[in-house]
Amino acid sequence: TQPENAVARYGDMRTQATSALAKLEQTLRTQNLAWDDVFYVRALLSPVPGATAVDFAGFGAAFTRAFSERNPLHRPALTVWGAPGFNTTGRIVEIEVYAAARTATPPPADPAAPDLTPAVTTTGSATAIISTSAAITGRRPLVWFAGVIGTGSGIHDEAVTALLALRTRAETAGVSLGDTVFLRAYPVVGDDYPGNFARWNEAYSRFFNLPGINPLKPARTAFPVSSLPQTKQIEVEILAVGR
Repeated sequence: TQPENAVARYGDMRTQATSALAKLEQTLRTQNLAWDDVFYVRALLSPVPGATAVDFAGFGAAFTRAFSERNPLHRPALTVWGAPGFNTTGRIVEIEVYAAARTATPPPADPAAPDLTPAVTTTGSATAIISTSAAITGRRPLVWFAGVIGTGSGIHDEAVTALLALRTRAETAGVSLGDTVFLRAYPVVGDDYPGNFARWNEAYSRFFNLPGINPLKPARTAFPVSSLPQTKQIEVEILAVGR
């Protein structure tokens, strides 16, 4: 019954974090993984609109209930920080989880998300521009690429040139953008954040989710920030898997 973009529509920090963690646990199950397989969690927390304080305690309560209270011996590494985030949409938390399989059982194939490499299985909606998860099977080399800022006028051009630079770096390392399993973006919150985020999606769609060219849709998060070096508007980093 609350307004579309109100935090009250989705609940306070503890409520939203509890919901997000439950969805992540369900996503792990689709990859034949269990909650106890999680070894690292990264979370971005945002203050509610009009406030400056972040409810770290609310997130801590949700995290403790999801992990420590369920299994006191399960204590994944955790990184958590406060940033502007998506609070203008009513959402005040975004969470990533990383898990390691305990067995060699491969995850089931998902026809909704085509696989470009035999080592990667993705899940998610067929109509979404990103995947919900990406699982890597077998002993495959992983290549992390540090964040890149681009050039140009506006977030679209900066994102395109950053992705072009990442494509060159990937090729130098013996992989390609088509081998990307995870992508993280750091857009700057500006006066037209919804419009800028849409322009970021346009730039992203020039490199991913392209039938016949690069149908791969990596798992993706976006952590909005207040500023970047050289007054840039977006920074992008990727993780790729070798063949």
